[in-house]
Amino acid sequence: MAAPQTNASTLAVQKETYFSEVPVAYERDDTVLAKIEKRGNEEDMSSRALRFAMQVRPGGAFRQTSFDNGILGLGGATDYLVSTITPIDFVFAVQLSKKAEISTNSTKKSIINVEAREVATSLKQVRTAFDILIQGDGSGILNASPTIAATTWTLPATGPSTSWFYVGQGVSLFTSNMATKRVGTAIITKIDPVAGTLTVDALPSSGVTGDVIAIEGLTAGAGLAQSLFGLAYHVSSANTGTWQAVNRADYPEVRAEEYDAGGAMLALPFGRILINKIAKNLGVDFATGTGMEWLGNLDQKANLEELAQSVMIVN
Repeated sequence: MAAPQTNASTLAVQKETYFSEVPVAYERDDTVLAKIEKRGNEEDMSSRALRFAMQVRPGGAFRQTSFDNGILGLGGATDYLVSTITPIDFVFAVQLSKKAEISTNSTKKSIINVEAREVATSLKQVRTAFDILIQGDGSGILNASPTIAATTWTLPATGPSTSWFYVGQGVSLFTSNMATKRVGTAIITKIDPVAGTLTVDALPSSGVTGDVIAIEGLTAGAGLAQSLFGLAYHVSSANTGTWQAVNRADYPEVRAEEYDAGGAMLALPFGRILINKIAKNLGVDFATGTGMEWLGNLDQKANLEELAQSVMIVN
């Protein structure tokens, strides 16, 4: 008696079923960058530094007098200040082989056109890279306090942790003051967001715990202000140093307002105190309405939600 046909014997003629969509399984936000872009004011520029003027002091002399042959007196004028921004260069390198291109350039051969998707994906990924840098202080540092054990680096649980890194990314190690660059570029081969660890292909020479992880391409000895100037650079209450070639001690107007809560848990009065300080410095119009943006990390968001629950009234 002949044996009945089984499913295994028909696999050669069965069609393969596939899911036509290719979802993205990693973080690719550009929230802060999008907020900045909405304000516009982009400029095409050469390699020379961008120069712009700011009206920092009102000038003039407001006084009371008598129009019955009274003395008007001498007046003053607005004080203008020159600031400069030096352009810097970035690249997002993408490479695929010719065979990969021709093997995936039609729906008969592939569920996606790899070359076209790589271009689209790269444009989105570079926005994420800029979104990360514009939250920084201009140093290009991505993490300032990792625990480095050979090729396994453990990041702090607070802050962005592993979300500012991706597999295949090249990073550099510097001493904390960015004065000394460790020899070699580390390529990230694995990310464990649960454990908060990065695995790299090789440890840059002499890299130790206490070093900082920075983007690839920075120069040794160039200091803490050689990359893209982000929010942490511009929003500073420091009374020393310079802001875009402007001495903060001479022009306190360029300093940001700050309220130091002394490490206390976020409370409702803190935000109001800071808003009031901004209003007293720049005026009420700058401290109300759509001109205000509160940017915080996930820990701060959780703290705000806990505050909201504690003051919520349920009827």
